[in-house]
Amino acid sequence: MFISSSSDSNKIHLIIGGGYVSEFHIRASLANKFRVFVVEIDLPKRMYLKYLFPNIFVYSSIKKVIDEFDLNTFELISILIPIHYRKDLYKELPAVNSKVLLEKPITSQCLKKFNHNTTFICLNQAYNKAGFLINKSLFDNKSIQKISTSRPNPKNLLRQNTLSDYLFDYLPHTLTPLHLIYGNEKPSIKIKKTKEEKISGLFLTGEREIPFEVSISENDFDTFIHTSKGKYSYDNSLLEKNSNLYKFKKNLFTLTNIIKNQWGYSTMYNLYYDLKNYLPDSEKFNLLNKLLIKSCSYFAQ
Repeated sequence: MFISSSSDSNKIHLIIGGGYVSEFHIRASLANKFRVFVVEIDLPKRMYLKYLFPNIFVYSSIKKVIDEFDLNTFELISILIPIHYRKDLYKELPAVNSKVLLEKPITSQCLKKFNHNTTFICLNQAYNKAGFLINKSLFDNKSIQKISTSRPNPKNLLRQNTLSDYLFDYLPHTLTPLHLIYGNEKPSIKIKKTKEEKISGLFLTGEREIPFEVSISENDFDTFIHTSKGKYSYDNSLLEKNSNLYKFKKNLFTLTNIIKNQWGYSTMYNLYYDLKNYLPDSEKFNLLNKLLIKSCSYFAQ
């Protein structure tokens, strides 16, 4: 059970979708003192979320929320449902002026539906320590030769139709460090090979072609930035893979992140903090501006 401090009643956050990933969004929202409304059609899930987070308000349909509230008075709307359910949702959801956060992946329907100046993609790992360092140009970007991600086989927990779909869903995370560097150069993605347990391709800008791959692995689950100087862990503060005490430091970072996630103070917390306080013309929100849908349209499936 997660007990939050008092919320700001005038800052309402509507979360559409109450699956597993919603728990991370709810924790981060409550930690940022949002008043949280959740729409979830499945009764057992609603009951479970209400048990975990007694301070939230749960609804069985978006229609019930629309009938009771003006969505334009909400500070933020997060859409977490799978992409194959979004078409029907978008028909029911009116045009809104509120800020919108779209969980990965996104589709061309998302690009057509929402305001490109107030809609963001949930690349929350842009807010980890490595993301901050890269965003502040404290990493040698010119030496990057390749990006690779290793993911565990979800087996019976697979939520997608195939393993390759699972890897495609993870692709935006893999490319987050490149997006932070080259997102304003109108990049594109070229998929070269698609196999059941591996996808690979090129991240293209006007001047560069950087190979990437996402694959199933038995160990070493991480996203690595391969450079001429070494292999750096994006998920673990740019630790160099062959450095002294790498395993010890990585385990320490992992433990710290688990504790932060449980209390809501995670990369998601930092993302929601910026979303709550966002001022589009302020340099303070330079990182969040890179997550605007108009900068991330090349991720659309």
